[in-house]
Amino acid sequence: MDTLRVTARRAEESVKDVPFTVTVIGGDTVEERGTTSLESTLMGTPGINIGSYGDANNANMKIRGVGSLNRIGGDDSSVVLYVDGMPDNVSGLSAQTLDVERLEILKGPQGTLFGRNSEAGAINLVSRKPTDVLEGYVRGELGTGMYRLTEGAISGPIVGTLKGRFAFRYNGEDLWVDNARDGEPLTKPEDLTARGTLQWDPTDLTSLTVVASREVLTDHPGFMVLRPYGESPVMDVPPGSIVDEKWSSRISAEVTHTLPFAVATVFSGYTRMDWKTGGPFYEGRLYDTLIGMTPDSTRTVMIGRNVFNQELRLSSRPEEKVFWVAGANYYRSDWRSSNRDSFDAFYPTNPFNADIDRDYETESYALFGEVTVPVTESLKVTAGVRQTWEHKTYDAVWRATASNPSTLRVSRDKQELDDDYITGRLAFGYDVTPDLTVHGVYARGYKSGGWGDHGSNISMGLSDAPYDAAIVDSYELGMKSDFLDGDLTVNGALFWNTTRNDHLMLFDTTTFTTQARNFDTESKGIELEAAWRLGHGFTLGGSLAYTDASITGVPANSGTDVQVGNKVPHVPEWGWTLSLTHMMDLPERLIPLLPVRSTYRR
Repeated sequence: MDTLRVTARRAEESVKDVPFTVTVIGGDTVEERGTTSLESTLMGTPGINIGSYGDANNANMKIRGVGSLNRIGGDDSSVVLYVDGMPDNVSGLSAQTLDVERLEILKGPQGTLFGRNSEAGAINLVSRKPTDVLEGYVRGELGTGMYRLTEGAISGPIVGTLKGRFAFRYNGEDLWVDNARDGEPLTKPEDLTARGTLQWDPTDLTSLTVVASREVLTDHPGFMVLRPYGESPVMDVPPGSIVDEKWSSRISAEVTHTLPFAVATVFSGYTRMDWKTGGPFYEGRLYDTLIGMTPDSTRTVMIGRNVFNQELRLSSRPEEKVFWVAGANYYRSDWRSSNRDSFDAFYPTNPFNADIDRDYETESYALFGEVTVPVTESLKVTAGVRQTWEHKTYDAVWRATASNPSTLRVSRDKQELDDDYITGRLAFGYDVTPDLTVHGVYARGYKSGGWGDHGSNISMGLSDAPYDAAIVDSYELGMKSDFLDGDLTVNGALFWNTTRNDHLMLFDTTTFTTQARNFDTESKGIELEAAWRLGHGFTLGGSLAYTDASITGVPANSGTDVQVGNKVPHVPEWGWTLSLTHMMDLPERLIPLLPVRSTYRR
């Protein structure tokens, strides 16, 4: 097999040289699985746990049991997502896996090089780059439930040393949940995605890459489906009452220049996201069961986010024996949340029966560096550190609607928060044989404190206190190997994580009040993955993960029945995958695939 190259440490290197666990999913594998978003692609990966309501903006991710017990707000992200070098939080799990070269799943705290809010790990999506020769493809898919997909790309030289690539995708289907009132699909989701990439290489030492993309996702509602689901899951809401639309735009520019002593990289990127979702407070089947009726209600939530990221890096040249990277980062985010058109006939004093505007601003600066030094022919030692300075502001205004009888008609909450923190790691890698490498790593992760999206104290004229920052200490002992001239690869790791002050939103179903609380957790386990090229076009692959994640600390007067020893929610103890793929050559470069894949979680 060819040596797999990754950018898991912000510079290109062999995956075997990375001193922590990296799982790589190639673009061809993504296409074989038939998944179209990051969320659906990652769901079958043992050690990764995704909780989702089904909509386009509220997923939560844990890696190895580390992460928010449930997300409190837009900035409460335990895993950072990088899409072509541009950071995003887990709201970006809806990002489309269009024309992807590879996905890198970096497990364990990645705050040293990937920055803020990566206490559990990082996901690095790398799209395909422009090619030196003209090429392209178009493909289509049809399936049950009115499923349809059209995708294509064209790539090649434009003029001189300028080359480009353009990719697009449209896909749609009927939702698998029906509306009990008319028997029709609850919604009919449609997605449209396009990306353009330009690469200019004026010299052999200098390269400029510009990437611009646009995604439009419609009709991906959050679900409230009463269990048991039965053969045909249904919700009971007025037909046409659910709205869910998300627009995302990204643009970035990266310049790399090879100096006599290093590779210099300058990156600038901007992301804008707008999401609108609306519908009734109360779902019919659920509330008929709870209270014997379905109250009249509605509300609309609009969220917008603007992110600017600027980074300067210097890194070692690929041929150097000592790997190193150092740099500076500036990050700014403006997150806005608005609650509109609310009406609640059942509980008019509902704190969300109001017009609510919340604005969250984050500005951070960071200096970072990491170095790997060969001590002997077989032993390498790694050390990395990052210093971050962060300033946050919160400004919220609450206005009771005409149907809300509260004597308080207007309330405002304005706060600031400053923080500075150090993250880093120490690691070693030892080549037992040319085919087997073992590694060990200790890493310190950090996730910023802040304010939730659903604070209810403001409806009583009180401030919503910020939740504390979360800190994780992570230990890993792992191995990476390839045997039989690269036909057999086996990777594995033991891990142990202790987390202080991770985040949980408490919700009172009778008063609709919310509180942000901090809990301590611990997770430990083992992961194995292997792939074996059997010959005659057959490849057998599989993975196994065991995770024991529990709550180890509960705050006094927590207002909940959560107890020490409880399991961390949405973290299955066992997970495994098994796949068999067969490829054969046909004339005219047609390559049929017959993948068979099974995924299990419990």
